[in-house]
Amino acid sequence: MLKFFKKLFQNEAKVPIQESVVKKPSSAVPDDLKTRVQQLTAQGEITKSLDLMTEKGIIEGSLLKTQWESGLMAYQTNKIDFAEWSRVQMRISYAILAYFSPEETPKPMQDEDKIPLMPDVPVTMAQRMAVAQLVA
Repeated sequence: MLKFFKKLFQNEAKVPIQESVVKKPSSAVPDDLKTRVQQLTAQGEITKSLDLMTEKGIIEGSLLKTQWESGLMAYQTNKIDFAEWSRVQMRISYAILAYFSPEETPKPMQDEDKIPLMPDVPVTMAQRMAVAQLVA
């Protein structure tokens, strides 16, 4: 499909499209910045690590900072509860660490990796009727 779009745009613009090398974001980040942000995040100083990322011109830092401030405001105005605010904090912390070390960050579980809550065991009619009576 990529070849199709290349061909389409080359024919339209009559300008050859050059192959570009896509770098991982962490390769362009100095090690001292990476270490400092990881330390701040580990200490729970998410706001400071987001500020540091934003100061260094990392766009993802600005986006995550906006999400952080939005979540904090929603929590302070009781639009979300503490559990949801904790999920926002963890998601943003995870995103910060994943940005700087994508190879070290664990991947989310896939559907096939999850353990089913109930095993696939056939239910007899008597068991089904017993459950129905309990629910009624």
